[in-house]
Amino acid sequence: MIRCSDGSKTVVQALGNAFGAVDRFPYVALDADDRSGARAAGENLVINLDHQAELSKLLLFVYIYSGSGDFRGLDAVVTLTSDRGDSFEVRLDECPPQGHACAIALIKRQKGGARRGARGEVVHPQDGPAIQDVISRAYRLGMKWTPGQK
Repeated sequence: MIRCSDGSKTVVQALGNAFGAVDRFPYVALDADDRSGARAAGENLVINLDHQAELSKLLLFVYIYSGSGDFRGLDAVVTLTSDRGDSFEVRLDECPPQGHACAIALIKRQKGGARRGARGEVVHPQDGPAIQDVISRAYRLGMKWTPGQK
């Protein structure tokens, strides 16, 4: 989920084929939709920090939208790697039952550059709104969601 400096908002996700682009707005791109887990490279999200002045807040998140009720037993791992080689890993196998979404990291633009806050916070579904709406509200992104499916 992306909030831009001008107040606009967008999302990069496989659902809705909103894969983004690194060379033009939103300067964030997802390379694949690996629902089966069969893709050796998994899914990769790239953020072009050459345009960080245009991005005020990025929330990196993962969720399951079909096929499994939660992340347990899926061997799901998220690794964040900076251009300097620093890395941060979140393993999702030990999530609680029904934990089918996780806020991985919140990146905020600040004077002097971007700052990442490590999260790894499992978000539980609620009756009513889509899980993306629950995440958006929890992190004050102000996005409006409508149901979708792949």
